Parts: sequence; C-alpha cells; structure tokens
Amino acid sequence: MERLKTYGMFFLVVATLLLAVGCTNAEENGASADESENSAEENTQTVLEHIFTGPGEEHEDLFSSDAQTKGERLSEYYRENFKPYMSDRFYEGFVNSNGALMFLQQAHPNYKLEPEEIALEEDKGDYGFTVTLAYMNTENEKTETMEIKGKADTNEEGELTSINYINAEQFLEELNEK
Repeated sequence: MERLKTYGMFFLVVATLLLAVGCTNAEENGASADESENSAEENTQTVLEHIFTGPGEEHEDLFSSDAQTKGERLSEYYRENFKPYMSDRFYEGFVNSNGALMFLQQAHPNYKLEPEEIALEEDKGDYGFTVTLAYMNTENEKTETMEIKGKADTNEEGELTSINYINAEQFLEELNEK
C-alpha cells in the first residue's frame, strides 16, 4: 500500500509538471502566432505602399542616374525598402523581375501614384488586397482612381513569399493610353 501511495504521488507530480509545461508552451506559441500574423499584415501593407507610391524625388534620381551608379543605387533602394519584408527567395525574384518599380517606371514621368486606401483581407496567413490607387497626370494635374486587386502570400515569420495581381495589366494599359 505504501508503494502505491509513493507511485501515485510521483505520478501526480509528473502529471502536474507536464500540464504546466504544456500550458506555458501553448501560450507562447499562441503569442508568437499572433505576432507573426501582425508582422505579416504590416509587411504586406508596407510593401504595397512602397510599390504604389511615387515616383518621388528619390525615384526621379534613380531613374535619371547614369549607368555606372544606377545598379548600386537600385540595389541599395531595394535592400532598404523591400528586403526586410520578404523571404530571401522571393526578394531575389521580385528584384530580378523588376516587381519593385514596375508601376512607378510605367507612371514616370507623366503620372504620380498615391494609394488612397489599402484594404487587406487575411486568409490563413495570406492576404487578399485591394489598393485604391490615385494617379495624377503631372501635366494637367487631373487625378483618377483605380482599384488594383491581388493576393500576397506570407510565411510563418511574416515575410512575403509572393505577390500576384489580378488586374495590374489593366492599370498599366490605362497609363499607356493616356
């Protein structure tokens, strides 16, 4: 009987410790999941703002710089404005495909782009987005708006792993026609 009490007490202590450790880990994992989700949303918002805002003075300097310094300045611009928010693999492809400046180069020099609203809808760590984009003609200062829709995928760390646009071609054609 004494042995049964000893084993019972030992089992009770071990079970209590396991329960305490399990609850602590669950709380920590829940907090890190929330933090990752928040950083994913913030990263998506920031990248979309960088993609659709400009061209400003910094962009004008980049676009008009000579061939010798342009590559170095573009690399620095990409590192500062996009690398912190993206996975390494996506960053490389994004930069190589000119995803960072595609819209701003198309707008330059006739238009200035400014997001009026960036709406994000979270779905399992990924974000559907709608950017209400104002584009102002720099000659007559007439401003029009268009919605650009797409989806941004993120990883567990909250970094962007892809951006896919649904109607970007329509917007780029709109800029070409005017």
